[in-house]
Amino acid sequence: MPRQERRESFEGIAIFVRVAQSASFTDAARQLGLSASGVSRAITRLESRLGTRLVDRTTRRLSLTAEGSAYFERCRRILAELEDAEAALAEAGGVPRGLLRIQVPRGFGRTVVVPALAGFLSRYPEVTVDIAVNDGAIDPGADGVDASFILGEPVTGRFVARRICTIGYAVCAAPVYLEIHGEPREVSDLARHRCLNYLRPRSGRQRVWTLSGRGEEVSVPVSSVLSANDIQAVHQAALSGAGLAYLMDFLIADDVAAGRLRIVMPDHVLRGVPVFLCYPRNPHKSPRLTAFVDYLGETLDTPTAWSIDRLVG
Repeated sequence: MPRQERRESFEGIAIFVRVAQSASFTDAARQLGLSASGVSRAITRLESRLGTRLVDRTTRRLSLTAEGSAYFERCRRILAELEDAEAALAEAGGVPRGLLRIQVPRGFGRTVVVPALAGFLSRYPEVTVDIAVNDGAIDPGADGVDASFILGEPVTGRFVARRICTIGYAVCAAPVYLEIHGEPREVSDLARHRCLNYLRPRSGRQRVWTLSGRGEEVSVPVSSVLSANDIQAVHQAALSGAGLAYLMDFLIADDVAAGRLRIVMPDHVLRGVPVFLCYPRNPHKSPRLTAFVDYLGETLDTPTAWSIDRLVG
């Protein structure tokens, strides 16, 4: 294959991988600094060269064909290895650089991780970060990211999981709700209250509220008047006075301090839920990933202003 064709083929593969990861020509074009039509033409040329359709295009969505999915998995691994090889050579002098792809849960990502990135990017100015917001736990490497966050214990050992901090959960409500409906004192009181709950994205099941009591954890299924698969929607509903919500300490700390939310049953808050940063089992972990893992461990290892212990005293 002539050099020009090889170069165009490699560029087409890189564009195809980005399209597959973003599931959008428009998003891929924005990330690559190209036009959407240019990205579409590059995919068409790649399909023509391979003699097979890689992408199913409709007016509403973009998806990979079976051949496209298989091709994507191999191309993604190859490009990731090339990026790591280039970064390792460039980082031989000890300076992390290159693209770092991370997945964050919506609430924890926006409230904790994204604010922490300012310090990381300042310390390592030659590193760039792509963030995918996804509340469902994913397998890093298999899902096209370098690292992902899991709130709670991982259910698989296919990747390395480093514990970076712990969080807490509390039942809370807006003062206006408590003025009208009263304040629950015991876990059994929840049955007569209007509850707001989170729907787990993958299973569609409502979260079971886990509370502490008499030295042990108690799981409390609640009947909800409102449920949502976005934790921040539940948070906003609680702020509006719609009912009681079971929320993380980092999400409600500012509201509790400002009096917009009040923690009820403070003796039953849940403490010590671990947060893990997960990444593939790879003996050649890139320096930029090593730097990120170490930075977060350093930044979040100390007690934080949003700690549940500080909120309830």
